[in-house]
Amino acid sequence: MNFSDQLFLIKRKFFAKKNILLILILSILLTAILSCVTLINFILEFKKDTYNDITGRTLIIENVNDDTKEEIAKIEHISNVVSNKYSNGVEKEASEFNQENIPGSIFLKPIIDNDLLTVTEGRIPQNNGEMICAHKFYPHSSYIDEESNQKIIHSLYLNSEDIIGRKISITSTNEDYLGKKYEFTIVGTYANKKFDNLNTCYIMIDDYDKISSKYATISGYVDEFGEEHEEYNEYNGLMLIVEDTKYLDEVTQKLQELGYIPYPFIELDNEFLNYIIYIPLLLGIIIVIITINIIYAFLKKYIEYNKKNYGILKSCGYTNKDILKIERSQIVFIYLTSVVISFILYFIIYFVIQNTLLVEFVYSNYQLPIPWLLLIVVLIFFLILFITLDKIMIQKQLKQNIQNMLEIEYDN
Repeated sequence: MNFSDQLFLIKRKFFAKKNILLILILSILLTAILSCVTLINFILEFKKDTYNDITGRTLIIENVNDDTKEEIAKIEHISNVVSNKYSNGVEKEASEFNQENIPGSIFLKPIIDNDLLTVTEGRIPQNNGEMICAHKFYPHSSYIDEESNQKIIHSLYLNSEDIIGRKISITSTNEDYLGKKYEFTIVGTYANKKFDNLNTCYIMIDDYDKISSKYATISGYVDEFGEEHEEYNEYNGLMLIVEDTKYLDEVTQKLQELGYIPYPFIELDNEFLNYIIYIPLLLGIIIVIITINIIYAFLKKYIEYNKKNYGILKSCGYTNKDILKIERSQIVFIYLTSVVISFILYFIIYFVIQNTLLVEFVYSNYQLPIPWLLLIVVLIFFLILFITLDKIMIQKQLKQNIQNMLEIEYDN
């Protein structure tokens, strides 16, 4: 059979209503399956990335002073021991980045370890009054109104060329320098880090001490005489950075043996995360079963409907191999068309969710990962299933003689 004949037969049947209907149904089901796979992968990757990030290998010890730093620093696999005042960072106004109705804002963190930053342009701050900011920099808050609605305006992103060399004035909230302005120069950019806000910049520890409050909390109360008082609570703990998450249990045990009570800086609810994985998993399994049943039912009706066509083709000299080739090509075209449409739907859903429900994750430099390998495996599985079922069912039909295929009855 030449290619033009094969193409003609495929085109003649491809736009049949049943085929179009199957393409639409398959596209929706495949989109749902790909979405379930992506959600499961997102939960697993989020857990892994959280524990591998510096926040996942950071321990906090409360109610200790700097005198204990030397003792704790001697513990194996602890890379840094600093005050817990450096664990969170501080948000500051940055009027130099003001846009219409969108105030400039940067999140400042102290440089605890130079190795934690990968420089993309410029250099690491070496002197007071210098800072390094994210390579893909968004110097604004993600909150766009008083109702706590979040949005990222992509046109306001800045890159290295836009910010290196710029000067920023920061107002101190440290009680010893309250209201004093400090000028910083951006001397470099670093590769964006997962879980760091898009507006994060790093400065020297001495600078951080000057512009941030020295109190952990400031609370107010009214005494028995009705007089108002303020209570200032200074930071009284330490932040410990462990070399690797695999050493967390070992370091925790050694600290407990020394009489300390460490707790993780960030602790995920693994029970909850493991529970919600079952939702897309079960939903995905149900959709897979439905998809297989729909494919089987379609092929059964499709082959039965085309039985006479097979008989006509055989009577015209086409071999079983020729007919199988035509049908396989037809099935592949139907499936690939469904895949293309499902990917279009998938990416529409992906970008809508990323720019609405997951804005907070995007703002924290955590994009919804697309598990390309898993998606390809799923699509190949259904392609093989489609072709295999089609081949088995058509071969069964082609074993009949031409008379039965054409349903010709002869009088005795």
